[in-house]
Amino acid sequence: SVPVGENMPELLVGLEALASENNLVFAGANFKPKEFKGGFKTLILEVKLKGSYPALQNYLKAVEKSLRLLDVVAVSFTGVSPGQLQANANNLEFTVTINTYYQ
Repeated sequence: SVPVGENMPELLVGLEALASENNLVFAGANFKPKEFKGGFKTLILEVKLKGSYPALQNYLKAVEKSLRLLDVVAVSFTGVSPGQLQANANNLEFTVTINTYYQ
């Protein structure tokens, strides 16, 4: 559903809870509002997460099922450097860009 107002605290608590439920560490979020034609406004979120790739997949599935309309528009990650001998596949850093909408 499309809430009235950004509802930022509730949104951040929800995204952090989804991260925790899916064995990811919620490392923070940046956000910026953007005007959108047609009466709705867009809030662009950059969510920083740490964990494994399978955990990220589960997180994205949970975001998809969220009651609030959330569009994942980009995912990037860092972790293993070329030539790194002691790679830890459970310690990847993800940035998930999400658009959400409000009135």
